[in-house]
Amino acid sequence: MMTQLKCQRRRPKSGLILVCLGLLSMARIARAEPTEPTEPRDERPLIGFSRLNERTARDTPVQFGQNVYRVFILDRLRSLGLRALGGEEDPFGNAAGIPELVLGGVVREFECRPVNQAFNCRFGLDWQVLDVRSGRVVYQTIVRGAVYDVRREAANVTVGKQMLTRAIDSLLGRPRFSKLLEPRKDVESEQTFPRAGFKPCSAGAVDMRRQASKATEATVIVESKTGTGSGFFLNDEGLVLTAAHVVAVADGLRARLQDGRTFPLDVIRSNRSADMALLRVRGGMKSSCLELSLTQTTIGTDVYAIGAPTGGQLAFSLTRGIVSGVRQWKGGSLLQTDAAINPGNSGGPLLGADGRVKAVVSRKLVGTAIEGLAFGVPVGTGLLTLGLAAQASTAAVLREPAVLAPAAAEATGPFVDKADDIPSLDPAGDQQRASSAQNLVRAEARAAAYAQLRLNEERTKEQNDERDRKELARLTPGYVPVMKWGGLALAGAGAIAAVATVASYDSRTSTKREYESLRLWNDLAFVSMAVGATSFGASFFLTPRLPSRDANAGPSAGQGSAAWLQLRGTY
Repeated sequence: MMTQLKCQRRRPKSGLILVCLGLLSMARIARAEPTEPTEPRDERPLIGFSRLNERTARDTPVQFGQNVYRVFILDRLRSLGLRALGGEEDPFGNAAGIPELVLGGVVREFECRPVNQAFNCRFGLDWQVLDVRSGRVVYQTIVRGAVYDVRREAANVTVGKQMLTRAIDSLLGRPRFSKLLEPRKDVESEQTFPRAGFKPCSAGAVDMRRQASKATEATVIVESKTGTGSGFFLNDEGLVLTAAHVVAVADGLRARLQDGRTFPLDVIRSNRSADMALLRVRGGMKSSCLELSLTQTTIGTDVYAIGAPTGGQLAFSLTRGIVSGVRQWKGGSLLQTDAAINPGNSGGPLLGADGRVKAVVSRKLVGTAIEGLAFGVPVGTGLLTLGLAAQASTAAVLREPAVLAPAAAEATGPFVDKADDIPSLDPAGDQQRASSAQNLVRAEARAAAYAQLRLNEERTKEQNDERDRKELARLTPGYVPVMKWGGLALAGAGAIAAVATVASYDSRTSTKREYESLRLWNDLAFVSMAVGATSFGASFFLTPRLPSRDANAGPSAGQGSAAWLQLRGTY
């Protein structure tokens, strides 16, 4: 509702003017738009992208190492709703921050094949995810995919983007990777230590331009089973301050000094969320040390980093840069610098020009479009997260080593997800060949089934024949075989006798008596033949017949056979 005001202009009075001004102010407030509620904060981790390398047998035509693919991947991640942080933008503005996860990839497989006036191409990409806080690769997998019907005139970058789209979609479809992108419930952010005092270093200031060697004498190389880091002596009693991810595996820690001596180390306190750890030389020792600078650092101030870049061979290297900014991350602050920082510098001191430690080197961002972005935890913040405070003497509790079993379990290595199967370069041809193979298998199955059917029929016929023989032997009278085989033998003997008598007669030499004898035997032979043949033939009429097993025989044929058996049985 608009408030209408009418103020008379006659004889203005100071009281009336004040009333009018008050009403106008109320009307302005009444017309003000209501304030919209603040949107809930997105607690999902920020994810950055490092680079895309190639490790194939030969260079691919799409050249995956180009920066255009890096920008494409970041845009693709953002389009899918992720909190992707890109180096092509202002990555450290108020609306952004420092990525907690960094994605990188290596193309290890690439192959193309001409098919039907075009090309089919497949690839294999090894994705890796780096946890910036711990400095370790926490996830790794190989995704594979293919693009088909690529025309010769298609741009190589277009083909590469198609492949990367499939690679990103495959990665995001994996439950274990998606779990990394969920809001973290950081238990360690609530980790507290009992307040303990330590005796600070009183070595005084060091001119880094002229006396840098004194600072390197107070720096140590922290060697562990998993790698090399850096640190520095917090006081002259053997207390060492370093980054927590350097001592994730607490067993076998050793400190190496610039003069070559080595000493075993114990982890006293470690806060992996803040990436700060307090160590102590076992048994203590008298050592050089570095003073701390707890004052606020100004942007543009010169800083010096001491550590072991790329490992122990370049130990106690000194680099210089400036303080680029102070960034907020995980409820705390990080000191940003452009000083040259490399693996092995982690945990080392970041000193001011007076040789006092301003921060502990924690992490660095790497990427094609990222350069000179390293970060350190301010020593004031680090001491606070470890529950430490400068006092006249060191508390006894800081001489007892801590138990870091969870950290040791974390350092076992990344989770390696199941790799994708190798896709086909000719899916249509493979489908046709698979169909032909299936048809062949079906034909072989039908032939095998037919052969088995024939075998079963033969076995059934043999079984039926054997059963018929047994049944026939059971039904046949005992004298029938005697008649058959006896008659056959008698007929055979008669035939032999008849032939023999005919052969023995000779009309020129045989006498009448011999003739009559041969004739008698000849007549008997023919009688034997007749009797034997009659007995043999009669045996078939006396042998019973079994029903026909012909499947094609009709009911009448079966009935006739039964009647014949009945007739012959009563004969």
